[in-house]
Amino acid sequence: MLDVTPGSQQDLWWNWAIAEVDSARFGAGLGSRMTLELQAKVRAGMREALTSSDWNSLKDAVTEFRKPILLDLLRFPTVWYQGELDSSELPNVRIMNYEPHVKISPSRTLSDFATALDAGRNSGETEFGGNYRKVRAAFRVDKVRGRPILVAEAKSGPFILLEGYTRLTVMTSLIREGKINPQLISVLLGVCHRLREWHLYSMLNGRLIRTQSLF
Repeated sequence: MLDVTPGSQQDLWWNWAIAEVDSARFGAGLGSRMTLELQAKVRAGMREALTSSDWNSLKDAVTEFRKPILLDLLRFPTVWYQGELDSSELPNVRIMNYEPHVKISPSRTLSDFATALDAGRNSGETEFGGNYRKVRAAFRVDKVRGRPILVAEAKSGPFILLEGYTRLTVMTSLIREGKINPQLISVLLGVCHRLREWHLYSMLNGRLIRTQSLF
């Protein structure tokens, strides 16, 4: 990781929102938790125009929409940084210990995850494989919105991908084929010393239940 500079939790809300507000898979779910005015500001990249009320609304929207994977991270002390990931590090970035993805990439590396998807295998997560191949076919580096988000126990890694699965898996595949060549990838990194306690949550009878480890 290069050019690491201090970030903030606001970077988490902003980068997550700007990446997903127009997502074919998640845009409707996230957008339903935001006012039209706030959505418009995010789409236009008007971060400096966000009011204190806007930031609270953005935090609430992202937190509620992504609660199953964010809940522990928000409880634990996590320090946020902005940095540049060398593209040579990308293949070894790990995916979360999330069963639908791990079943086609037991090594949990982006390299093997991309290989499985390029071979036509589909994650058990609904629509992920089809969406990956659609994005891959039309991908342009200059159209990437927001910094992908990584987490780690230390600034030196190893890194686990939190947000940006389609984008970074596509980039891993296209870099390997020599179709794109971004030397550095701008990312947001959350360093959390309690990451081994990070779990997925699911709903059971209207209650959030802590399930498998995501580390």
